[in-house]
Amino acid sequence: MNKIHITSIFLIGTAVLANCNLFAKEHLEIKKLASSLSSPVGMAFDSKGYLYIANWSARRIDRYRSGKIETVIKDIPSPSGLAIDSKDTLYVATYSGGVIYKVQNGKKSNFISGLSVVAGIAFDDNGNLLVAERGKSRVLSVSPEGKISVLADKGLTTPVAAIQTGKDRYVINDITGTIYLYQAKNAKFTVLSKTLNAPAAGLILDPFQPDSILTVDYGGTGLYRISLTDGKTEQLTDKPISPVGLIADTGSKELYIAAWGDNSLYKITLQRSHHDD
Repeated sequence: MNKIHITSIFLIGTAVLANCNLFAKEHLEIKKLASSLSSPVGMAFDSKGYLYIANWSARRIDRYRSGKIETVIKDIPSPSGLAIDSKDTLYVATYSGGVIYKVQNGKKSNFISGLSVVAGIAFDDNGNLLVAERGKSRVLSVSPEGKISVLADKGLTTPVAAIQTGKDRYVINDITGTIYLYQAKNAKFTVLSKTLNAPAAGLILDPFQPDSILTVDYGGTGLYRISLTDGKTEQLTDKPISPVGLIADTGSKELYIAAWGDNSLYKITLQRSHHDD
């Protein structure tokens, strides 16, 4: 289940990965976009195509688009997870502050508070916010009105990310090295993969391949694909070092990775072969 298939070919400046099983006759290209970040964690796109990035150690939120990066929110205590809803409302989790902020039209307010070491956040299929509360070893579900319920707790150690992957089915990253498949209906945990050293807050549905997820290894390097059917784990890239944030631009099917290793933002682009039909 945990065998890694590494099929990387790296060139200077830009890494091109051939035959990495995203699709036949296709390649991956990885390119550095910015190197002015500061311990980046969560990322989220708004409807205009701006990419928001939480800079944990700099207490700020940056915004990136078309080669330009700017700071849009300051003085956030250890910002970690980010999520943006359908109305372009930005939600910002704080790692040390125990608060998730809600930012609308540039105005910040408390959405929920009293939490303990919040890492990744993401919306489920019903618009509830999934919150990986690392400090209390649990995952919460928070309604749009701010009502909190516990989605998963017993069996977790240090959860840092959670996403919904089907009806009552979730994937949870635990930074101790385990990635779980969780069935909420019967509160059942199944170990999906134990290949990564420290699965990070970057956890998304795979936009290229059905019934799989993509995640990154903060305790190592690169991007991984994990099958939800059999747990097969493939390393798709071995760069960057200590990646934490991961998001997909669903329109272009491009991936973005934020790394602690060099405090940089990377773009991964799928390159189609000219021989495709």
